[in-house]
Amino acid sequence: MRNIHPAAWVGLVLNFLMGWLLFAAISLIDLNAFPSPEREALEIFISGVMAARPIFMGLLAGQAVALGLIAAGSRFGLPLSVLVGLLTLPGGVVYMLGCALSTGRVRYADFTPAPSGVQGAFYIFPASAVKKTRVWTAAFLIGMLAAFLFDAYDAGIVFCSLASGAAWCMWRAAKIPVLALYERHFTLAPDFFARPLLISYDSVDEARLLEETASPVPFRFLRPEGRVQAKIRFRVETGKGARDLDWSLERLVQSDQGPALRELGDALALHGARLI
Repeated sequence: MRNIHPAAWVGLVLNFLMGWLLFAAISLIDLNAFPSPEREALEIFISGVMAARPIFMGLLAGQAVALGLIAAGSRFGLPLSVLVGLLTLPGGVVYMLGCALSTGRVRYADFTPAPSGVQGAFYIFPASAVKKTRVWTAAFLIGMLAAFLFDAYDAGIVFCSLASGAAWCMWRAAKIPVLALYERHFTLAPDFFARPLLISYDSVDEARLLEETASPVPFRFLRPEGRVQAKIRFRVETGKGARDLDWSLERLVQSDQGPALRELGDALALHGARLI
């Protein structure tokens, strides 16, 4: 569990506390303090909420199971975390982000995380995801305003939590470059939620440019036919042996892809590794 991101634990605890406070507050309601018409409606509401308590506890158990699957490297951990996270909004947003960050930590645990900041880099290439995250943030904010305008407060809270998560993703995409080149090493972020990795040029045995049919679905166990995307497959010597590391060129803004390939290829060639 050492690779589980703290945000996942915070989200799990937050969901538990929100549920505990809700059920505790409902159990303290004195129905006799309300007039008869309101009492009947409130009694129906309370009965429905209390009947949902086993379902809520099951969702919390599912979140714990998803964390265990992610820590074990199972491909089913992240889909399960998204499912149970969406059903426990708004706290589920923190949980889902933490699970996504944990998946990146587990997947690339053999590599060395890059230090924060890019001081001393010769070339810095930002992520292409900045524009996409801006669109999602704006869409969720519009949904939130529309929900509150029409007095749909439950939906407004859900859209507010989703907008907060999208805004965090926008901040992350703008802050973390997907590729930075230094004199003796380079850093790259292989996935959106993965930590940038520090890779010395001397540890790269091979870098091969290839094309692969990409799945339109973000989960690896679903592989329907999709569009073709270009990527680089690095063969890197780590402390636990050689590892293949795939890095999609779509992580770069399209206008940066050519310059990035040239600069990366030149840097690798200086250290005895070719970009094939």
